[in-house]
Amino acid sequence: MANGNKTFYLPWIDGLRAVAALSVVVHHSDLLAEPSIAAFRNFLGWFGVDLFLVLSAFLLSRLLLIERKTTGDVSILNFYIRRALRIWPLYLSFVTLALLWGLIWGDQGTMQLFGWYVSHLTFTQNIEAAYHGYTPFPFSSHLWTIALEEQAYLLIPIATATYFSRGHVRGLKMALAAAAVGFMLMRLGVVLIGRSHPFVWVSPLRADTFLFGIFMGLGTSVGASMDLRTRKSLLSATAALLILSALVWMGPPGISRVCEVIGYPVMAFACCLIVYAVSMSSKLRAAFGCRPMRHLGKISYGIYVFHIFALTETAKVLDQLEVHNRFSRFAVAVVVTVLLADASYRLLERPFLLLKNRFTSVQSRPA
Repeated sequence: MANGNKTFYLPWIDGLRAVAALSVVVHHSDLLAEPSIAAFRNFLGWFGVDLFLVLSAFLLSRLLLIERKTTGDVSILNFYIRRALRIWPLYLSFVTLALLWGLIWGDQGTMQLFGWYVSHLTFTQNIEAAYHGYTPFPFSSHLWTIALEEQAYLLIPIATATYFSRGHVRGLKMALAAAAVGFMLMRLGVVLIGRSHPFVWVSPLRADTFLFGIFMGLGTSVGASMDLRTRKSLLSATAALLILSALVWMGPPGISRVCEVIGYPVMAFACCLIVYAVSMSSKLRAAFGCRPMRHLGKISYGIYVFHIFALTETAKVLDQLEVHNRFSRFAVAVVVTVLLADASYRLLERPFLLLKNRFTSVQSRPA
């Protein structure tokens, strides 16, 4: 049951979530359609996805750590119940409506649609996408990340349980470093064999992204300490900017074979540096933790789920209205996305979040 005496909520994390979600929206829009900035557009999609994955792993592992310290134990069953109540209501509703949309207005075969629908229900559409390309399921090509996260939820309790049994950060570092090296070697094998993109991009072979978030949650004091050090924040932000600039220059996985192998841990490290930089700066905490950013972060899951639908359908309407300015089209799509996400949060997600509190020992963001 919920323990109201223990909470862990970092408002600025919601702001970073908003940045992650909006980066993916820009990536999928035609706002940056010029060939001269295609590399930056591709980078935004990579950055947004991996920042979101790092933040998720950080928060979930930290909450399990606090639960262990508070109650003396961790309920893995309650962990999975909480994740289901957070992810499944919107996700299952969306893919079911997408199936109906495809059956009524789509041009895919019925058997193909139902096949992809089953893969969505079983959270294996990322595996299907690795072998057969992105799903033709309506408005759902980006939802492979949800399957990847569901698969990562199997990893997070194992990693935290290992840490609790070993009891020291050094062992955690060694275990996660060994796992990261293992993932890089597996990706090297895939590249040398000649598997084409998006085989690695959508598969659990990029799970070392989560490892960095797990280490930040279990092995650091990020978010737990009120210590503010502007110099450390500046150095971390500068290092992150240099790393991200190098990744833009190299190109994302699928374009750069080097990034296909080593790019994921490098990007994850840069994302961790960003989180650390914000945690060390009062100004950055205030900026990312302001009310508008907090709200966008709170509904960021819905923003991510709905944005392909909003981009696609608003484009059709604006084409009929002969509105061709890219900035106007993007602004309309963003407004529609935010409105859909906000309505989803209030009407669909929030009731399940309130139910989720029954299985929560450490409270995070208020529903």
